[in-house]
Amino acid sequence: MNFRLFAAISLAASLLMQAPSRADETNEIRIICSIGLQFLPTYVAVDKQLIEKHAKRLGIENPKVVFNLVTNGAAINDALISNNSDIGQVPGPALVLLWSRTRGAQAIRGIVAGSEIPPVLVTIDPRIKSIEDYGEKDRIAMPTVKISSYAIMMQMAAEQKYGFEQRAKFDPMSVPLNFAEIMSSLTSGGTEVKSAIVVPPFTQYLLETGKVRQVLSLDDVLGGHGTLNVFATTEKFHSQNPKAYAAVKAALIEAMDFIKDNSREAAEIYIKREPNKKGLDWVENLIKDKTAVNFTAEPHRFEKLATFLHKSGVVNAQPASWKDLFFDQGEGLNGN
Repeated sequence: MNFRLFAAISLAASLLMQAPSRADETNEIRIICSIGLQFLPTYVAVDKQLIEKHAKRLGIENPKVVFNLVTNGAAINDALISNNSDIGQVPGPALVLLWSRTRGAQAIRGIVAGSEIPPVLVTIDPRIKSIEDYGEKDRIAMPTVKISSYAIMMQMAAEQKYGFEQRAKFDPMSVPLNFAEIMSSLTSGGTEVKSAIVVPPFTQYLLETGKVRQVLSLDDVLGGHGTLNVFATTEKFHSQNPKAYAAVKAALIEAMDFIKDNSREAAEIYIKREPNKKGLDWVENLIKDKTAVNFTAEPHRFEKLATFLHKSGVVNAQPASWKDLFFDQGEGLNGN
């Protein structure tokens, strides 16, 4: 047993000692995710039945995991808010927003971080060498505009380059396209969309064509890897089901450790869920490339993100620390 998994199990035990025992605790855990490499920890936890394993260890009889797959991140947020799911991966900006706007039993907070997969601004336009080259007639495609990791990346980049008052400079250029539409637009070159923000594996697909160039990465904006997605749940699930919550937390940490230690099998699990024309070796090499993909429970650069969102007026309050965004003040995690 590696150190991280031992720490996760010890943490689960300590959480249970602090929580009241409940005879009516649920044995059904509903988890939801969308499509993309950033959701690999969910795929691993479900396919390897890690949640059931830890639930049984903690005394839950006949644990059942209900897995739902949706097409976009907004559906995950909605499922958590409406109590149609217990666990879901939400983008970093969404967690800050949900922290600010949800209260009581429906208060949504983080469990652990999940993926550090930086969105990247790419282009096929030979005129574009940096963000300074974009004009009002240019279009930048991204899956979600306004409030998303992609949009916030461009707003923070605009603030850094042009000043706070110009932070929305790129918003009018942004157009919503899903990743399939983005791939089609950039590979065909036949539309007005010649730039887009993508994440792995789509980043690598496009760059390998030789027609697409990288302009900017979220790493450039944040000064290093930052958390893209966070596992979150509601106060209701957290407080009413301490064993199930502890089981989920331990299982997710184990899933991320599994990916690091078993990249080949992790790639097989990913391809089973999302068939890939590049093949198993290509996916495994991508998973092993820590500059492009990293899975860790540790939340990174949340305070910088929350400060920007508060300063921009997106949220009314600013958390005093990244710990405020997580249940139990992020116990057992090292973040910033």
